[in-house]
Amino acid sequence: MHKKKTKHHNKVRIIAGSHRSRWVKFPDTGALRPTPDMIREKVFNWLGQYLTDQKVLDLFAGSGVFAFESASRGANYVVAVESDREAYRAIKDNRKNLELFDVHPIQQNALCYLKNIEEKFDVIFLDPPYVWDEWDQLLYLLPYHLKNQGVAYIEAGHLIDFPENFEILRQGKSGKSYYYLICLSLA
Repeated sequence: MHKKKTKHHNKVRIIAGSHRSRWVKFPDTGALRPTPDMIREKVFNWLGQYLTDQKVLDLFAGSGVFAFESASRGANYVVAVESDREAYRAIKDNRKNLELFDVHPIQQNALCYLKNIEEKFDVIFLDPPYVWDEWDQLLYLLPYHLKNQGVAYIEAGHLIDFPENFEILRQGKSGKSYYYLICLSLA
């Protein structure tokens, strides 16, 4: 039995900000599973007004909704890194259609991107595919790209055992998703 396609199939909406209620379209690939509105709303409530004039990285961008939501809420420089060609093209198209030119799409493997840049970000969103298993390497690289007062949102299909150099600020679970807001530990 096939799922009935709804009016909003392969679309996710921007929750708040200058582009509130606008739609972000994404390709029909099995690997893409945009974070549901309810969880995104909670995450952005955790962040509050912190995004204004901030530098943001959406590392496993997928649909790019974290990048577009961040730009809609006032982030002034947003990088959306996605390795999948179709998803990357959709992010570029959405950037143009939404006229959110503070979003800069890059087609590259997430770990390769981190290894080849020296930039630091105020906010980093990490929502890799559930089958992804390179957490140790990612958590090793993350401190080199997170500003001292910066935060990272992480979503995974399993519990994450964070190294001592991270502090969990908030966490939650919804269905099979575990999600965290973390920062670098000051200890």
